[in-house]
Amino acid sequence: MLYVEENNFIIRPYDPQDLSFFLEMYNDKEVMTFIPGGLKEWNAHDVEEKMVKYNTQPGIGIHTVETKEHEFMGEAGIFNYPETDAYEIGFILRRNFWNQGYGTKVCKTLLSYCRTNLHAKRVYARLYKQNSGSAKVCIKSGMKLVQEDILPDGSVRLTFSIDL
Repeated sequence: MLYVEENNFIIRPYDPQDLSFFLEMYNDKEVMTFIPGGLKEWNAHDVEEKMVKYNTQPGIGIHTVETKEHEFMGEAGIFNYPETDAYEIGFILRRNFWNQGYGTKVCKTLLSYCRTNLHAKRVYARLYKQNSGSAKVCIKSGMKLVQEDILPDGSVRLTFSIDL
């Protein structure tokens, strides 16, 4: 189970009581602009379905990020990657937590968890090229750009990785 307390935030398992917070965040078009499949009208069933799909193993899946005062900040995800001993990480933060260093702190916390608890040998992060903020977070967290792909819709996806 992923539960990590840092100086100014907590990453913990998703709880169904978080649903309304996720629903509000997922329906914020500015937040979801660079999230694959994110620009749609989300409903409670969509969020529940997403959580069931990804939260199949302890420590793997979508987790809630909140302040120490329990204000919802966003999500942090760890996902199985097709490569053995590798994982993919990702995060989505509400707009009022952008440009304050939280993205880098969440990313580094996920990398540490993958190293220590999942014994990952490598971790990946994939994002759209236009998402320059998340690309900077990956670089600040020690990840390197390893691949650039043109997707069927013409968008460009960057893949960052780090060996642990």
